Amino acid sequence: MDNEKKSNSSSFDDDIITGDDTAPEGIIAYDDGRVKRPEKRTLIQEVFDWVEVVVLSLAAVLIIFTYFGRLAVVQQTSMLYTLLPGDTMLISDLMYDPEIGDIVVFHAPKTANIHPEPLIKRVIATGGQSVYIDFANWDVYVYDDPEQKLNTLQQIKDAGITPLAEEYIKTNAAYDPGAAMAFSSRAYPVRLADDELFVMGDNRQVSSDSRSFGPIKESYVVGKVLIRVAPMDKFGKV
Repeated sequence: MDNEKKSNSSSFDDDIITGDDTAPEGIIAYDDGRVKRPEKRTLIQEVFDWVEVVVLSLAAVLIIFTYFGRLAVVQQTSMLYTLLPGDTMLISDLMYDPEIGDIVVFHAPKTANIHPEPLIKRVIATGGQSVYIDFANWDVYVYDDPEQKLNTLQQIKDAGITPLAEEYIKTNAAYDPGAAMAFSSRAYPVRLADDELFVMGDNRQVSSDSRSFGPIKESYVVGKVLIRVAPMDKFGKV
């Protein structure tokens, strides 16, 4: 009988809690007075738990950057002073529908004849729109003109179309209203196909963009800039 009793209580300590005694935290006290103490965790178990947390966290990050977004580091000065060389951006193309003002990373057309690295520029116009640039006054007009009747600056102004409000241009050290914006021999207005974008850098005097290599296909876009993640003192929405 004693052996049977001992066998039934083998997983419990011999401590007995009686009367108004209260079991310390982590200790289970039963009505018959038996007490079960928590098992002590070994160093190996603690290390394994930490390794598990780290592995799961890395897996989550990998999934996010594989399917939802990726990091891109600014290399050039064409987006000064909105973005600086070395800034790290989180970009994503998940359910992306281009809008004017978006900052995007994209592959330049092969005809651009520039370095093969992805570029980062601002979307100026989207599919089906027309773009007219008044280089002398740094004014960019974006408008819908399906009948292609607005072909001169005067016609555009007479139609009541106003230039884009590009305050980010005026904060640029290269902005000089007394000098013309850098331009190419491309004829204006430029009319975009439904799957095209017109992009330009904020630093207009040094940027290679749609003024030189023309509109880009939406399919060239790698992703839209969501936030700046580094440097940390500039973390947040661009």
